[in-house]
Amino acid sequence: MGLLKRSILLLFALALVTTAIGTSVLLKSDNDIDMGDPNLFSSLGNFLFNEGMTGHAVVAFEKSLELDDDNAVTLNNLGVSLLQTDKEKAMRHFKEALNIDPNYEMARKNLAVLQTQIGKYEEAINNFRTLVEEYPDNVQYNYDLAVNLGNKFYHNSRDENDLEEALKIYYKVKEVSPKYEHLEENIKVLEEVKQILES
Repeated sequence: MGLLKRSILLLFALALVTTAIGTSVLLKSDNDIDMGDPNLFSSLGNFLFNEGMTGHAVVAFEKSLELDDDNAVTLNNLGVSLLQTDKEKAMRHFKEALNIDPNYEMARKNLAVLQTQIGKYEEAINNFRTLVEEYPDNVQYNYDLAVNLGNKFYHNSRDENDLEEALKIYYKVKEVSPKYEHLEENIKVLEEVKQILES
């Protein structure tokens, strides 16, 4: 019996024992498993990822996508599984998920965070702007937008508008969450830069 099929049996056995699956399922033989069900492989991928078996999770998600290549959630989860080994491929999967569902919050957030990590600040800004427009009260999205504007100013643009907008957003975050981690340090640095530019 192959590793993938054994993993599927293990998944269902664990689900039965822990009653993680709400329906009662009785597996009588290997033939009871529908190997053509993309949801089966997607669920297996989630299970394997949560168990720390990232490589096997990737295989399961890829198999799910072979059966249903139009599933934004599976594309996003595959992207997350690839973050440590292949950031470019992960980015492609997040973008594919957003092509299928432009309103898929987790895929947009994952893409924006990855873009921040690899220094694609302009692209990250665009994605965080979209998230802030959709979720204006989300402190994390506002904060991350300000971080990227500051990074863009420092590393790329030297455009004072980016600096001003970053400060404005940081102060907005401060009104809601004054003790937000690293907020005061970031404001202090940008205010000092602003004073240097104005002197």
